[in-house]
Amino acid sequence: MKHTITFTLLLFLSSFTLSQTSNYPGKIRIIVNDQALIPAPGVEGSDLDFNQILSNYAITDIKQVVPFAKTPELQRLYELNTTLSEESLYADLVALNQQKNLFLTVEKCPMPVLLYDPGDWMWWLLQNDPNNDWLWYLDRIQANLAWDLTKGDANVKVAIIDNGIDANHPDLIGKVSPLNNFMDGSPFPIEGHGTSVATILAAETVDAGMTGNGQISF
Repeated sequence: MKHTITFTLLLFLSSFTLSQTSNYPGKIRIIVNDQALIPAPGVEGSDLDFNQILSNYAITDIKQVVPFAKTPELQRLYELNTTLSEESLYADLVALNQQKNLFLTVEKCPMPVLLYDPGDWMWWLLQNDPNNDWLWYLDRIQANLAWDLTKGDANVKVAIIDNGIDANHPDLIGKVSPLNNFMDGSPFPIEGHGTSVATILAAETVDAGMTGNGQISF
C-alpha cells in the first residue's frame, strides 16, 4: 500500500518537480491524515495547534487541490496560502507534525521552469500576453509543461476523421499516410478543418506553417 501511495503522489506532483529553481511564494501543500483538521465555514478544525498556525499566518484561503480525485490521499491534499513567509509556515507545520503526526506530507510548491521552448506563438501568448484569458484551458491543464515531458513519438499513428488534409502543408510533409474518402471516393479539399487538426497533432515546433494554428505545440 505504501508503494502505491508514493507512486500516485509522484505522478501527480511530477509536473511541479521538473527543472524547478524556486518555490511559489506563500504556498504550502499538506495531505492531512484526518479531514476534520480542515476548517469549514463557521467551524474550526479539530486541532487547536493547527488552528493557531492558521491564525498566526492569516490563512483563510485553504484549497482542496484535487476534489475530484478517487485516491483517498489526494482527496486530502490541501493548499495553504499566506501573505507571510512560506518558509516559516513550512517549518512550523513540520514541527507540529513531528509532535502530533497530523499530516501525511508537508511540501513546498516548486515553481516549474520550462526546459524546452517550442518557439510557438500560443505558448508565447500564454506566458506574456496579459489579455490571454481566452487561453484559460491551456493554463488549466498546464499545457506549457508538456514539452518537458515528451516531444512526441514518430512511431505513434493517429487517425483523423475530418473534411480533408493538405499533405503538402509545411508542417505535415512526409507525415500523412494516403488519404481515404469514405463517402464517395472523390478527392479531398486540401484546405479545411482537417488540416488544422492534423497540424495540432503533428506540427513541427517552429512558426513556419501556413495556417494560423498549424504550429500549436501543445
